[in-house]
Amino acid sequence: MRNSQASMLKKQKIILQASEDADNKALKDFLYSAVNAVIVTKRNNLFFKP
Repeated sequence: MRNSQASMLKKQKIILQASEDADNKALKDFLYSAVNAVIVTKRNNLFFKP
């Protein structure tokens, strides 16, 4: 009984870690694209000043 509980907890820990890694990657991707968008917008504003 106790052994199966321990392995369940271990599995949950692994799943949590995996989802945390996925969240971190999603956050990095989001921040990267947000920064890129700002840079592109600024560059376009410099080129297309009326």
